[in-house]
Amino acid sequence: MLPWPAAFDADEPEGSSVGRSHLSGRDLRILLAVFAVLIAIAIPVYGMLRAQAWEHTCTGNLKAISQALLLYREENNDRFPPTHVDVGGVEAPLLVEKRAITWATQTQPYMSERASFKCPASSPDENVPTQHLLDRAKNFESSYGLFAPRGAAAFSSLENPDVGVVVSETANHGARDTYNPNPLLDHDGKPSPLDGFVIGFEGGNGRTIGPEATHVTRLAFPGTAGGRFEQNGGARHPSGIRVLFASGRVAWITPERAKIERRFKLPTRFWSQE
Repeated sequence: MLPWPAAFDADEPEGSSVGRSHLSGRDLRILLAVFAVLIAIAIPVYGMLRAQAWEHTCTGNLKAISQALLLYREENNDRFPPTHVDVGGVEAPLLVEKRAITWATQTQPYMSERASFKCPASSPDENVPTQHLLDRAKNFESSYGLFAPRGAAAFSSLENPDVGVVVSETANHGARDTYNPNPLLDHDGKPSPLDGFVIGFEGGNGRTIGPEATHVTRLAFPGTAGGRFEQNGGARHPSGIRVLFASGRVAWITPERAKIERRFKLPTRFWSQE
């Protein structure tokens, strides 16, 4: 017995559509259109969920870095690590097989194994190849920079730890059209290939700031190479970039926060030297 009565009808002429189980061309076109609509909806949703996951991971990284810096300070007279080991007193970092010895090198032994110095949203050219302190097999990449005035500074010197930036998301060597008017220079006066591990000032990269400086450099804000920092401009994450304050608080800032606020001609708030 056939599974259903309509499967065969002796009175139907040959070629009749009765009982057909395959799809017609029209049915296929409808299905393809439905699939196309579903894919068009799914792609931006997936992108949004991925971006949210990356932001969450980045926040976790900075919290782990905060804890690692705290442990470092406990063993080093309550001081932050130096920004980097330089080449005989010049600004450029000492490189070991094209890897820099930076604050992250000093902090890494205290870092949680579940966290990373690399933000998942950063591109390879934004990251700084970094030398592991003890094991070359564990060399790593970093996409976070230490604010230059915090290098080797005492925690007690900070005027307001809850708004004083210590670490932020950075981009190396002007990657992705980021603002880096003062790359670190080597002995020959040539730009160092690695400088994304430190946040500097316009006109200089050390602890001092020039009177004409208006912004800090190397933050992960694509499209700011020309010095345009717009509130709704591009950033590594949709909401901005993550920063770590000296108090351990993690927050996000948008491009206009790269501007140096002043009080009595001295930097204050985020980019205070004290």
